[in-house]
Amino acid sequence: MVGYLYDLIIAIPVAIIIAIISMNNIGGEDKGVLVCLVLFVITALYAIAGHIKSKARGLIFLIPVIAYAGLIMLAEESSRGQLLIELQWILWSALIAICGLLIAKLSSLNRWSTRLLAVVLIGYMIYSMPLGSKMNKVVVALSFFLLIVVVVIELQARWNKKGYTDMKSHIVYLSPFIIIPCLIIGLSNSPRRPYDWELAAKLWNSATESLKGRFSLLQKGDDEYWNDYIGFDENNRLAGSVDNEYRKIMELTAERRMDSPLYLRGIIYDTFVRDTWQINYTEASNEYLMDTMETLGAICKYDSDFTSRYMHDITVNFHFDMFNTRFLFLPAKARLGSDHVDEMSIVHLGDNFYFDKKRGYGTKYTMVYYSLNRTNPKFKDLLESASVIDSDVWSSVESKYFSLYDCDKSYESYLQYRDRIYQTYTEDIQLSDELRAYMDEVLDGAETDIEKLERIEEIFSDFKYTLTPGALPEDIDTASEYLDYFILEKRAGYCSYFATAFVLLARAEGIPARYVEGYYVKKANLSITAVTSDMAHAWPEVYIDGFGWISYEPTPGFKVSTGWDIDDGTITSVSSNHAVIIDESVKGTGDSTKEEEELSVDKPTNWRPVIIGAISAIFILILIGLIDRVSVRYWYGKLENDKKHKVIYHRILHILSVLGYSHESGETLEELIDKINFTNENDEEKCLIPMSVKEFLEIREEIVYADKRLTSDEMEQAAKAYEDILLAMKTEKNWFLIRKSLIERIE
Repeated sequence: MVGYLYDLIIAIPVAIIIAIISMNNIGGEDKGVLVCLVLFVITALYAIAGHIKSKARGLIFLIPVIAYAGLIMLAEESSRGQLLIELQWILWSALIAICGLLIAKLSSLNRWSTRLLAVVLIGYMIYSMPLGSKMNKVVVALSFFLLIVVVVIELQARWNKKGYTDMKSHIVYLSPFIIIPCLIIGLSNSPRRPYDWELAAKLWNSATESLKGRFSLLQKGDDEYWNDYIGFDENNRLAGSVDNEYRKIMELTAERRMDSPLYLRGIIYDTFVRDTWQINYTEASNEYLMDTMETLGAICKYDSDFTSRYMHDITVNFHFDMFNTRFLFLPAKARLGSDHVDEMSIVHLGDNFYFDKKRGYGTKYTMVYYSLNRTNPKFKDLLESASVIDSDVWSSVESKYFSLYDCDKSYESYLQYRDRIYQTYTEDIQLSDELRAYMDEVLDGAETDIEKLERIEEIFSDFKYTLTPGALPEDIDTASEYLDYFILEKRAGYCSYFATAFVLLARAEGIPARYVEGYYVKKANLSITAVTSDMAHAWPEVYIDGFGWISYEPTPGFKVSTGWDIDDGTITSVSSNHAVIIDESVKGTGDSTKEEEELSVDKPTNWRPVIIGAISAIFILILIGLIDRVSVRYWYGKLENDKKHKVIYHRILHILSVLGYSHESGETLEELIDKINFTNENDEEKCLIPMSVKEFLEIREEIVYADKRLTSDEMEQAAKAYEDILLAMKTEKNWFLIRKSLIERIE
């Protein structure tokens, strides 16, 4: 028991610390308490498995896996795929519990492991405090608990003690007193802001900025961001394979939750020639502003009272890491003004933003973008009902949101912008007879452009996503030939192939579409979100007349709708963002918008997974107990009589210790017999220890010291003694069945 408790004292705090620090990565960011509770139970079960002798103890380690599989199998078939991902934190908890127990085992074998644990904990806190990082209070409290335990272990090791010197026992007995200061830390109020280590932070930042800035020059400084990661070579040609190299590109921070996924535009292409995307339109324009204004106008025109049902604003800060590029990265519907770019020179040519020169490590800029609520049931109707914005709505949007922008925002420029869209992003693509027949079948019954786009997007759902599709055949010279090859023959590729096919098919239906490259940030957080090279992605954008540009996702496995829940014009819950009423957010200043008070309704806790998991765990424990009991009886039945007699002897000694008659070290069986008060069955006052046990011990003494040979009658006497003392224990002690089960494990 002492060893078990010692393992828990070390393992549980370590496991919970690891879980809290890595909560976002294991998918438990929204269920922290539940994760810690499950982790506590799993760690306790695994510790039991490490201290019992059961031949079925290996099954205990499978409990989380079986519970995970059981939850998925018991769920509805339509939601199993989602649960497969959402419940992965159970498996991560099992792995973390094993890590915690390994550290506990190492600490009992070698004090250097506990010293290393202390160094890691102290280093983590020293690293976090000067940088102003938010440290979870539970992590701090548990870290102090472990540090105190390490100090006590060191003191115990250096203390020249006499008598009972077992280190683990001392730690277990002292643990309640160690817990007290840690509880004080955990329950005390902490300041809202971390201590301002201004000097240390400045020195640290200065050193890291200098080192990273110099190191970035040694990286692929002349390579633009897409060349190696999406699959394009320096000529922007469909190259056939993808470099899956991983490196950090930039960091994003926001004051409220960003879209998940978040699409960051890097470069927009307008023309496809054979196997290459090109940029032909390079005139100076304010296309991005027109697009945002048109979308705002469409929403105000559709539902002016509750614009927050469809759109809200988010401010995002960008910080480049190991990255060199001329392109400015922006989400769609951006509102980028001079007050958000830190006085950097920005050139806006065609549909793309450029820095005045290549920018590298340390580049920072901020912008506001408008998030679209595409989960709103009326969003599709909004798109389908969109029509050319009239001059009154346009003027209202311009004066309310963009009055301080120093550029041509007139209604006439908007009409010219629309004309330019149709001239640049539509072309007469003649499909082959076979593909035309295929598309006619796909689009049969689709009456609106939105329905056609949804059908086109659905075409690729059963295609294969692969990073190595191979090079395009050399005989492909036209867009039509590419479509025939990809859709009717190959049906496999990565994002560039799917985005290209979607754009060309949309244009073949007379719908303006363009090809976009950038980054697909699958999971954006409130804290720092890292954008890495493997997030490079390509996707199509389609122009909906009267609404603006909107993205589609034909690449299999990438499509996720973003938005928030609404009810009667009020925000009831937020799935990926916190909504803001746009009509009151900007007052002609061009600055970031202010938040309206967030209204939320607490969702009831779903206890079904917990209950099912608990029932599964109990069932597995019962199964383990049954298997263990059967295996012990089978093992005992195969023993010879002398070995059976020895097993009964050890079991009876254990019961005697439970009843207060311990067999001390160096004590003979005769001495043990003398200190036990035996009573016959006929005595009026029943004694705790029956006389049959005395007879058994006397026979056992002769076997041990006189080499007596065991007879069958003496084996029957041993069995009777064992049953008699079990009956005595049942009369005297509670939890008889559990004690009896544990005694039967003694070999």
